[in-house]
Amino acid sequence: MDAFYNGLICHEHMSTYNNQTINIENLLPIGPKSGYFTEHVSQPLMGIDSRKAYTSDFMSIEYFPVFNYFDIWQEYDNNKIEDYTQYIVKVDPQSANPILFSGTYSRCYGYKLNRIREKFTVMCYKKPSNLVPSNSRSLVKNLFNSKLPTDLKKFIVNKNLGLIEKKKNKKSVCKAFKNCNEALYYQTKLNKGQIYSINEEETIFTKDISLLDLNPSPTISIKKKVKDTLHILCVSKEENLTNGFLPIKELIYDIRDLKNYNTYKKLEAAKIQVFGIKTDSLMIANTPKNVKVVRDVFDLSDKIGNYKIERNKFLINSEIKCNDNELPKIDRINVREHNINNEYDNQELLSIMKDKNISSSRVSYLELVRHRLVKIIRILYSYHHITNYAKI
Repeated sequence: MDAFYNGLICHEHMSTYNNQTINIENLLPIGPKSGYFTEHVSQPLMGIDSRKAYTSDFMSIEYFPVFNYFDIWQEYDNNKIEDYTQYIVKVDPQSANPILFSGTYSRCYGYKLNRIREKFTVMCYKKPSNLVPSNSRSLVKNLFNSKLPTDLKKFIVNKNLGLIEKKKNKKSVCKAFKNCNEALYYQTKLNKGQIYSINEEETIFTKDISLLDLNPSPTISIKKKVKDTLHILCVSKEENLTNGFLPIKELIYDIRDLKNYNTYKKLEAAKIQVFGIKTDSLMIANTPKNVKVVRDVFDLSDKIGNYKIERNKFLINSEIKCNDNELPKIDRINVREHNINNEYDNQELLSIMKDKNISSSRVSYLELVRHRLVKIIRILYSYHHITNYAKI
């Protein structure tokens, strides 16, 4: 498991997010699809499943897209659609296939767009600054050649692919107080947190016997008394990650959408009605005719990426459809270029700042942190060379 984890979750595969990226990801998410298409069916259905679906999708990746802080969304300039570049596309919600597009405006990779014949209009794009050759096949091969149980191998892949989807860091700290006022003091001081009280109760049994009763039978009463109380102050904090591996997981989701779409088209061509999807399983009626057709159309051998039949599966009561949404506002970032003869010359950098009418107070501040400016300029300088290299 460590070999798989270290081979996937490493610095070379990590992307860095800017505010624009985080905002677009929240407005136009990429994720799995589960639900019904036109009408919810409550009876059990037959699922056409992919064997080790996410493992197969992971192995289909030839390059891992790595985005840095300077990779921004831009207006589409009619360039060739590239597999590992992200795009925002516009479709007709009435005619678009909801397996491929979740809204009028959807975010997806060129990998999916290059392999479908659906109508769409590209609005914006974001190109990764780096494409790292994928080691997905070797990671999966080494894992499945090990002596671990098959179920554990599948778990290791799915667990690690779940980790790369992480978007937020969460942490909670709990402290116990015997005095409620003390807990309230720290809650006020921190200006956050919830206080929960836990009581330790003492149970008291008593017997009451009536002296007037000729056949006395004791009446047992139970009383509970609070013996002690603890006050728990729980403080939680949640922050968006500014770097991670989400672009790889989003690519996996797009590959899964494409494979589900191809399976759907095969079933449609065989005149089999598809009622819905449950992640990687397309749900159809469990009839002998359908079983025969599926066995004829699909490869049901025990190989990663092939198919299998699973019975007694139920649809999630949620409709899969192409929703009518709006194009997110994408702020245009204007970049001004300046020729620098010597990027290591601090005075030259400061003279450029002065020429651009930066106030003397700001220039004084820049002089105090000029070592940081030099570092930033060097990063930009390197990025400039990377971008020019990518255009060649």
